[in-house]
Amino acid sequence: MAESIDILIAQQHLRLVEEDEFQEFQAWKKAQVKPEEWTLKQFAEHVFNQKGTTRALNYLIKYKNQLDVLRGGFIDYGSTHNGWHIPSHEIQKFIIEHGLN
Repeated sequence: MAESIDILIAQQHLRLVEEDEFQEFQAWKKAQVKPEEWTLKQFAEHVFNQKGTTRALNYLIKYKNQLDVLRGGFIDYGSTHNGWHIPSHEIQKFIIEHGLN
C-alpha cells in the first residue's frame, strides 16, 4: 500500500540591487519609528518595579477617562480583553505630567 507524501515547494525571488539603493533602504528602515508597546506586566515592571499587575491596573483604571482612545487618549480600553497595548512613550509622558498617585 502506497503512502501519500505531501510536498511543499517554496519559491524565492531574488533581486540584485546596487549598493547605493541598498544603503538608501537601510537608512529608510532605520528612520522608521516603531512605537514600543507594553503589556500590563511590562508596564508594572518598568513603571512600578513590581512583578504583580494590581497597582498598574488600578492606575490605568483610575485614569481611564484621560487615557481611553474614545476620549482622546492613547489606550484602547475596548480591546484590552486581547491584552493591554500601552504605548510606552505616551504613558511615560502622561506619568510625568500626572504623577503616579
